[in-house]
Amino acid sequence: MGSEGAIRLERRPEARSFTVGEILLAVRDGKIRVPEFQRPLRWKSQNVLDFFDSIYRGIPVGTLLFSRDKADAQTLHFGPVGIDAPAMSDALFVVDGQQRITSLAAAILHPDKTPRNGLFAVWFDLEMERFVRVTTTTPPLTWIPLNIAGNRKATMKWVHEWPLQHELPELVDRAFELNDRIEGFSIPVYIVERASQEALRVIFNRTNTRGMQLRENEVFDALPGRQKADSVKTTIARLADSTGFGLLNPDWFLDCYKAVEGLDPGTTFRDDMAELPSLRRAEEALRRAISFLIDDVGIPHVKMLPYKLPLLILARFFAIHADPEPRARRQLSWWVWRGALGGQHAEANHARLRELLATIGAAPYTSIERLLATTPQRQFMGDFVVQLMDFCEKCNWDGRAARSRLFALALYHFRPCDPLTGEPLSQSALQDFLNEHELGKLIIDVSGSQHGVLALHVALVTKRHVKYLADASVEVRKSHVLDDMAVDALRRRDWKEFTQYRSQELSSRMAQFFNLKVGSFDNTRPSVAAIVRHVDILAKSA
Repeated sequence: MGSEGAIRLERRPEARSFTVGEILLAVRDGKIRVPEFQRPLRWKSQNVLDFFDSIYRGIPVGTLLFSRDKADAQTLHFGPVGIDAPAMSDALFVVDGQQRITSLAAAILHPDKTPRNGLFAVWFDLEMERFVRVTTTTPPLTWIPLNIAGNRKATMKWVHEWPLQHELPELVDRAFELNDRIEGFSIPVYIVERASQEALRVIFNRTNTRGMQLRENEVFDALPGRQKADSVKTTIARLADSTGFGLLNPDWFLDCYKAVEGLDPGTTFRDDMAELPSLRRAEEALRRAISFLIDDVGIPHVKMLPYKLPLLILARFFAIHADPEPRARRQLSWWVWRGALGGQHAEANHARLRELLATIGAAPYTSIERLLATTPQRQFMGDFVVQLMDFCEKCNWDGRAARSRLFALALYHFRPCDPLTGEPLSQSALQDFLNEHELGKLIIDVSGSQHGVLALHVALVTKRHVKYLADASVEVRKSHVLDDMAVDALRRRDWKEFTQYRSQELSSRMAQFFNLKVGSFDNTRPSVAAIVRHVDILAKSA
């Protein structure tokens, strides 16, 4: 038994149970403290959905273990949910149950009216009685968000405003039943009173036996007095959880932090430096920048980002301009695509960063105009698209290379469909895949040869499904950039002809795609509303 034999609790652990409603009330009050670990949550989207499915069906979800102790005032984070917690003498620190409590709080207390993207954008399909994760698509009318279903008053308001309430009364009943099952679900709890860290370590070892357990040191380091709330890794983890964009490289994050705080790109952090600003401002700016990359630019994951430079510049831009107009966002998206296709974003040395950061000022459209001036103009863009097409035919696939990522982005935006179900690849499925695998795993060589290697690849479909492509619907084949001649060659396994025909179709489709993404070269003027606001500001300052 070693030193564990000497461990003895002065008081027996308190055994009781909390309903989900009681847990959420304690979270809102800042009573439950989930320590900020030095790594991301381990649960993936399906784990969260399965957890809520267990609650709905009354399946036990395990025991929670808390340590009751004093706590300082602090801002707590549960995914996208922020809680300003006061100091208290009887806070409940989570020893075992971080994944479950975070999922409850982040999904049911989600701040967005219609949650989309991120691990905790959970909805319930009232017709099929299943939990689903929503990305950018508009959910059907028969889906209810969990941050509504988990609150009785919100559920009543939703039902009252639901256009199908009279047509589908059975689904109204199901919505209220869902609320009852969630809020009333009871979870067994053990509370240890101010136990020593050594005792808590032993308790953790003997109770944390579930299949997806946290490492001992991760939980132990997060006990009272051990956490480091404002750390790079913790912040990166929060961003990954709330956006679905994946884990940023810590060095990238620090570069973005310097950009947001106006520090020189060449700054080296030292122990003797004066106290630096919190990471919170950089975190919020990056959250807005990442949402822009996902929703406006169309880059769903960090592993598909061709170059890191735009992330740094966008962090600075969104730190100054938190909510730019749609027109400004569209023009800023042009800058991302032009610099990626032209290769200007490959140059990310300190001098280049200083130059680009200096373009961002108080006027959003002026800033964007200056950024666009650093990228190729119309006469050069065609050359870059041709070069990319040539790359598709001749170069080996390398998921780490910028051009490979551009190639993958185009194929993703063609919305490749599963040849068996006809369902297009969803953003959440792609994000989940890339959280576990490198980008190169998305591309399959259907021939097994190296001849015309990229043109022979069929993106974003498992190799066992390739054989079904030849007999799939026209829509499915089109989503994989396969015309009739390429399909005929695929049936005959004539890889030379397949390469020839698919290369032609790829060249045409990708040229159209990239030309659309780089935008107009004729009109980058601000909107009329922005001009009026600018005139008003000048008038007031006169």
